[in-house]
Amino acid sequence: MKRKLLSIILCLAMALSLLPTAALAEEEGGAAANDGTEARPYTLAELGAMKRDAYIEAQTRLGGTMYVTVGDYSYDTNGVLGNGVRDDTTGQTENRNVLNGYNSNGYLGAGNDGANGKNVVFVNGSITSGTTGYTSIDNIGTSLLLAVPAYTNVTFKGITFNNVMSFDYQLYTGPWSQLGELKFEGCTFNGIIVGAIAAQKLTFNGCTFTNYTNTTSANNSNPTWIRPAYGNWTKGDNEGQGEDFKSLTTINFTGNTVTSTRPVKFERISQWDITSTVTATGNSFDIKAQTGDTSTKNVGLYFGANAKFDLVAENNTRSANTAALYTIPEDKTSLPAGSTVKDSSGNEIELTDALKWKGNPNNPDDVLTLKTAYTEDAVAGINGVSYDSLTEAIEAVKDGETITIFAAGEYTLNGSLAYTGKAFTIEAAEGVDVAFNMSNAVALHGAKITFKGVTFNYTTNGNYIGIQHADTLVYNNCTINGQVFLYAASETFNGCTFNQNSADAYNVWTYGAKNVAFNDCMFNCVGKSVLLYNEGTNVGTNLTVSNTTFNASASVEGKAAIEIDTSLMKGDSTVTVDNATKATGFAEGSKSGSTLWNDKKQTADDNKNTTVIVAGETVFAPRVATVGGVTYSSLEAAFAALNAENHTLTLTSVGEAKWSDTTPVYWKAGTQSGYVAKLTEALTAAYMANAGEITIVCRPNADVGTMTHGHVADNLTIYGNNAYISDGECDLEVDTYKFSRATGAQANDGAYLNKNITITAYELDNLGVWGQRHTDYTVNINLTDCDGKAIEGKDNLQRVYISNPVGENNITLINCDFLTKATAVYSNADGEVTIKSCSFTGSQVPVNINHKAGGTQKVMVMNSTFTNCGDNDSWKQFAAPIRFVNSGSGTMSANVSDCTITGTKGTNGDILLGDGRTGEKSNNLELKVSGTAANVQAQKPGYYKGESTVASKKAEKELTPAESLHTTIADLLPVTEVDLDEFIKLVTSAGYSFDGSSVAGTGKKLTVKWSPVSGCFDLNGGHHQLDVDCPKSAATGNTPNRLQDPYAQYQLFASATGLSISNVNFVYVPEKVSVCMNGTWGGKDVTPTLAELQLNNSGDTSFAGCTFDKVTVSPYGKGNNNGNTNEQNNASFTGCEFANVTDKYAIKDVYAGNVTVENCTFNNCGGGIYLEGNAKKGTIDISDNNFTNIGTKGLIQFSANGDYTNADIILDGNTATNCGPILRQLNQGIANNDVLSKNLKGDLTGLGGELTFTGDSVKKTSGEEPSQPTIYTVKFSGSDVADKKVVSGTVITLPTPTKSGYTFNGWYDGSTKVSSPYEVRKDVTLTASWSYNYSGGSSYDPTYSVSTPSKTENGSVTVSPKSASKGDTVTVTVKPDSGYVLETLTVTDKNGNELTLKDKGNGKYTFTMPAGKVEVKATFMEDNSMLNFFYDVPNNAYFYEAVKWAVENGITTGVGNDLFAPEQPCTRAQIVTFLWRAAGSPEPKGAASGMTDVVSGSYYEKAVAWAIENGITTGTTTSTFSPDATCTRAQAVTFLARALKAKAASAAEFSDVPTDSYFADAVAWAAANGVTEGVGGGLFAPDNDCTRGQIVTFLYRAYNK
Repeated sequence: MKRKLLSIILCLAMALSLLPTAALAEEEGGAAANDGTEARPYTLAELGAMKRDAYIEAQTRLGGTMYVTVGDYSYDTNGVLGNGVRDDTTGQTENRNVLNGYNSNGYLGAGNDGANGKNVVFVNGSITSGTTGYTSIDNIGTSLLLAVPAYTNVTFKGITFNNVMSFDYQLYTGPWSQLGELKFEGCTFNGIIVGAIAAQKLTFNGCTFTNYTNTTSANNSNPTWIRPAYGNWTKGDNEGQGEDFKSLTTINFTGNTVTSTRPVKFERISQWDITSTVTATGNSFDIKAQTGDTSTKNVGLYFGANAKFDLVAENNTRSANTAALYTIPEDKTSLPAGSTVKDSSGNEIELTDALKWKGNPNNPDDVLTLKTAYTEDAVAGINGVSYDSLTEAIEAVKDGETITIFAAGEYTLNGSLAYTGKAFTIEAAEGVDVAFNMSNAVALHGAKITFKGVTFNYTTNGNYIGIQHADTLVYNNCTINGQVFLYAASETFNGCTFNQNSADAYNVWTYGAKNVAFNDCMFNCVGKSVLLYNEGTNVGTNLTVSNTTFNASASVEGKAAIEIDTSLMKGDSTVTVDNATKATGFAEGSKSGSTLWNDKKQTADDNKNTTVIVAGETVFAPRVATVGGVTYSSLEAAFAALNAENHTLTLTSVGEAKWSDTTPVYWKAGTQSGYVAKLTEALTAAYMANAGEITIVCRPNADVGTMTHGHVADNLTIYGNNAYISDGECDLEVDTYKFSRATGAQANDGAYLNKNITITAYELDNLGVWGQRHTDYTVNINLTDCDGKAIEGKDNLQRVYISNPVGENNITLINCDFLTKATAVYSNADGEVTIKSCSFTGSQVPVNINHKAGGTQKVMVMNSTFTNCGDNDSWKQFAAPIRFVNSGSGTMSANVSDCTITGTKGTNGDILLGDGRTGEKSNNLELKVSGTAANVQAQKPGYYKGESTVASKKAEKELTPAESLHTTIADLLPVTEVDLDEFIKLVTSAGYSFDGSSVAGTGKKLTVKWSPVSGCFDLNGGHHQLDVDCPKSAATGNTPNRLQDPYAQYQLFASATGLSISNVNFVYVPEKVSVCMNGTWGGKDVTPTLAELQLNNSGDTSFAGCTFDKVTVSPYGKGNNNGNTNEQNNASFTGCEFANVTDKYAIKDVYAGNVTVENCTFNNCGGGIYLEGNAKKGTIDISDNNFTNIGTKGLIQFSANGDYTNADIILDGNTATNCGPILRQLNQGIANNDVLSKNLKGDLTGLGGELTFTGDSVKKTSGEEPSQPTIYTVKFSGSDVADKKVVSGTVITLPTPTKSGYTFNGWYDGSTKVSSPYEVRKDVTLTASWSYNYSGGSSYDPTYSVSTPSKTENGSVTVSPKSASKGDTVTVTVKPDSGYVLETLTVTDKNGNELTLKDKGNGKYTFTMPAGKVEVKATFMEDNSMLNFFYDVPNNAYFYEAVKWAVENGITTGVGNDLFAPEQPCTRAQIVTFLWRAAGSPEPKGAASGMTDVVSGSYYEKAVAWAIENGITTGTTTSTFSPDATCTRAQAVTFLARALKAKAASAAEFSDVPTDSYFADAVAWAAANGVTEGVGGGLFAPDNDCTRGQIVTFLYRAYNK
């Protein structure tokens, strides 16, 4: 609010500052003299007393504008505004009054002492003359003198003038001044303004003239009668010392409203050789004739002038009372010769709403048209000025003016005149025949002329005759007779007629013209009309023809209407003809076959420079390029035709000439494009355009420059056309450096790749792509026919080499020939690499793919050749024509087909799998080879040790083209058994996602077999090492971290965030070890009988297809007992086998929140699964496992401190033989809840007859054993399906039994049919229903229809099923319309007997199907139940259901007298009572303490106490609740939202709910949940009273949503 008030004050201050100081004068009082210290207007008295020096000082201080307050000024005969003292003594120089005599006051130039030429503005008040009438302007008898310095601009602003106000003879009647401008702005004239005005400029703007009657002469009641004061004084005149002075050179009458009986009168305009300009625009006139008028005098504006003047008029309006807008003296029929009439834009116009003075509007001779006037004998005229010859007019014409020729006849154009620097028009006056004799050519240098309505006679049909050296010529509605040659840069013919009667001549030769247009023209000729021809240095001609008709009186063989002669043409020409242009009577063109056009020198095949477009279709064009067998007339059109199928462009000879070899690279990005010298320049420009899609086309076979790392970050397509990169590394760079779009250069504040991109290139030789990836985006690279070329003096570096295993690289190379010395193709990220029909010559490792990422990489090498590749030198340990390495944690597959590999160098074969160098990583990968003769080798790290090799680390296979190979490194070099130390290395190298078959071979498992190695470790079976005696160290493979009888414990993979192991056999071989501790336990020997793999990874843990012999697994994780770190992690064992884990759990210390053990076997173990930790458990699914010989630890043990409150425990499909208890050690922390009975589900049938659950050592708080889960038996009667024992709440799939000769109809619980899936909640016997099949296979039991009425009034009836067999249960659903209830419902059998219905509630009823069809009928009636409660709740009211619900639920009992009062505003007491009752009327903890206005024992007392306790309200003050106060809609939804503890939703779209209001969240919740829709129009009306009908509706919707 403070900001708003401050803004208002500031705005007011600014507005006041813009007012003239006069506007503030009334508050100053005007009492004190204005000494310059106060910013207020001067008074008339102060101005009259002011000395000249004081005046100069004041104007200087005020910036040249002085405001003077008029007040209520009145005078009898003559008035003076200013200083009225006159002193005619010459040569006065001392300080004097403002006006002291005319002899020394006239200076405006050098003699100006600073007083003259300033501004005086009279404001605030009225001026009243004592004169109310006058007889003539020559005898007014009154004057208001303006006694101010010469050339002062005097403005009356907002002044009211009363009676006759004369400024007559300002120069002769007393103290005088020659005024600069006399201006009346926004003034009101309750009278007449009259006089000969001594001002250079007179302005009336925005004034109001009220109807006033001249008391002396009513006939002279003109609102104004103005003429100039005598004089066109020069500075030498006695009365005009200073600059020349001309009276009323400008008169402005604009935006005024005039009500009168006589016109606004300006006379003697342009007196004394002055040419005045009168502007009358935007005025409105209501001029009503006087009673007794015998002639028309009620006209708007009167212009009286004997000399020419310029009139500007537009937008003037008149009432119906006004006879005309304009009038001139009665002896005149037109404005004075030389006068002009224009609109405000300078266009000549005609004013038709004009009369002679006193003329009769009904007499055509008196009705005038005011327009620009010329002398009667004028040959030509310009803007009202007459000229005796056309030559004089051309010499005088200015830029933009029009010469009108009045004298008919034949003229010649004078070539000796100056035409440059001005564009003008020559036109024939209306009805005047004007022709130009063009028997000879004429040079009009630089001319820009428009000809209108004239004729040109070129009747000699001579060559080269035309208007030469002109710039622009336009012909509008002209006639051209004979043959014309065009020379101007641009010549346009609009609506012209061409006539030619000779078969030996054309109508037009375009000759030297560059641009020619024929629009709406008519050509009459003998067989040929237009010849497009140019020669010399011209670049060609563009000819446009629209809506033109060519008529030939006879045809000329081989000639069309438009002939084209390119024999001497130096440039390109275009002919464009629209579909409205027609040619009649012409022969077919000799080359084109068209009667409309013909290139008589060129055919389509040899066209070099002419394009013809007819009706929008290019029918003839130079062929600059060919794409896909189609020729194109422009390079850009050919570029646009390039695509994946047709990606080669061939230039014609024309195209070769058009496309400069200095700019051989074209680029386009969005709307930007260009031709540049180098490929790198194109890449930079396109990158800066930031359009997302880039196309680059190279000139065929061009050198596109040097390039190293040309940056690409957008989709890019290059059409190389066998162009080549001549030097550098010849590569595009992607995702390596940060670049700036603004500069196109590398920049620290730039960006890496920020989207997926595709780079496609065709036929650009030496092109490669290089990158050191930084982002996760996908880069697609497609190169086709991009071959390596020898670069003199250096090795060819063409390569596709993308490193860093981030993002995804998809590389496709087709028909590319590589000469690269080192590596041609490299990628180590996920993605696909396809190499097809490529060749590699002399490369050390041409295809070198090393997958280092964690996803999937696929490589295909097809139909390619490798010649003399490999290396015997520095790269000999890994060089091969094709090399595949999978050194990351992901998977890799490769396919080599139909390749030719010859001359391979080195000893690594033709196809090398893996990396044999010591210390490198090399995981398994899959290889397929077909149709390829190759030596395939597999190597593992360690094969190369220095210069020697290890035979066990290498395998090879020799293939013929007829042989196929599908193998892996593991198949070629299987590893069947490793110790734990080696296993840890394998898992770590695989990124903690390890499949044993990857090293053991396809379909095989790796065996990890080991014994413990002695060390200094804890012997005592505790959980603490004695660090003093035995320093703790990390695991080293076979060396256990801890000896914890009977375990040798191995703590593994702490660095992993997730762990996945499959297809591994873990075999532990016990062996005696020594414990070399220095303390009590030193020197002891121990033989750990079991190994524990304690997995310390964070994240998920999974084992699949693994076996464990004497090995227990602990998916321990980093959460252990100290927190809930792993509560969202998953631990899973699928298809695993556990054996010989005597006296211990096979799976122990499971800390994960979600656990899955399925399809596993447990044999000869002390226990099965031990769930550990205090994490909140989610889903524990132990299903379809087999337990055999499991000891007393039980199948599953729950830890003492775990939280299983919300867990789903699923035991389903397990079998147990010779096992101990099923579940044990239940959680002691939930003594009052039975986890098993609440959470356990599953089919426990396979776990044996005795289902034992023991609490073991942990008891409930009461000290009792945990209660057993409720287990129910499901018996399947009438079939051979075995019974099931399941935990209560388990959902089972019901079996589908078979029985010979019968059809199974379903399961029944008694007479009720049940369906699958089926939730078990009791011991139940389900009986199979069968139907006997006849020999044809049909069922014995038929089905019968259940019919319902096709239409019911006021409700609907549906049944399910619609047909049923005898004994089936059928459900009937009835749904009354709003305000109605079910009246009757009957079901009758085929005999009309009524069947028994069971009411299931919520409108559902059931019956048992008899043997035969049944019919269902229902009727509905109005729900008048509310009449039992309230008379004022009709059943069609929007709140009907809500009130009904509120009554039924005890929320309201109404206001008494069987009324609910739905429209009555709800009070605060009522609303909290409604809420309290809706909540079940809970007993509050105490009274509404502190609320002094809550009456004890009142109906709302407990409700208020409850509302305060639950934070629904805090009262209106700390001590009052205001129970009887009306509750607003905002308060109502706020109370309701708080009562329901509703969560806020996104803001509701109500314009009257501010987002920061206390009720905004509540309204948002209410709108989002359908509690309210507002009151319409996007409004919620938060401050409106909430009625009782609205609040129960809110409650009903909230509680029944």
